[in-house]
Amino acid sequence: MNNLPSVSVDSQSGAISLRGNANVRVMVDGKLSNIPAAQLLKQIPSTSIKTY
Repeated sequence: MNNLPSVSVDSQSGAISLRGNANVRVMVDGKLSNIPAAQLLKQIPSTSIKTY
């Protein structure tokens, strides 16, 4: 996701920010996840992500 414009991912913590805003929600199959975004993205292989 570091290649997407305006998206930043902290390599140490995995925290995601969009245009400097850290209030980013990650949805899986159109539903909000209770798992923190950084942890969730570590568990999902990038090849299984179809849209972002």
